[in-house]
Amino acid sequence: MKMKYFVGLLAVLLAVGCSTSKNTQSDNVAYEKRKQDFKGQRQLIDYLRREPGVEVRGGGNNILVLVRGVKSITGNNNPLYVVDGVQMGNDYNQVAALADRFAIENVIVLPPPRSGRYGSLGQNGVIEITTRKE
Repeated sequence: MKMKYFVGLLAVLLAVGCSTSKNTQSDNVAYEKRKQDFKGQRQLIDYLRREPGVEVRGGGNNILVLVRGVKSITGNNNPLYVVDGVQMGNDYNQVAALADRFAIENVIVLPPPRSGRYGSLGQNGVIEITTRKE
């Protein structure tokens, strides 16, 4: 009796595992299409709102961007912004003014464990912005 139950359970797990891998492939294709459809039509804040682990607070000229939440109660919690490999600092408004929405090609968010290559400047996360080369 126990063997039949085990074999049945194993069959169900294999069926579920196979079906999720097919869905993952189609989801990746759909994500790539969706990602390409919006190039040049979104501002920097729109890119950041769609990224997992990024929290955007406020609006207008008073925007606060956090990567994976608040890390310090008294210190600076803003991530480091890097535009085309150049470190631009921690001020969102300055970077948003420099990054024209028609020039943004890609935005990558590096959470604190992956932002270690930027040292202490990247301790609150890093947002890498790639612009189009004309």
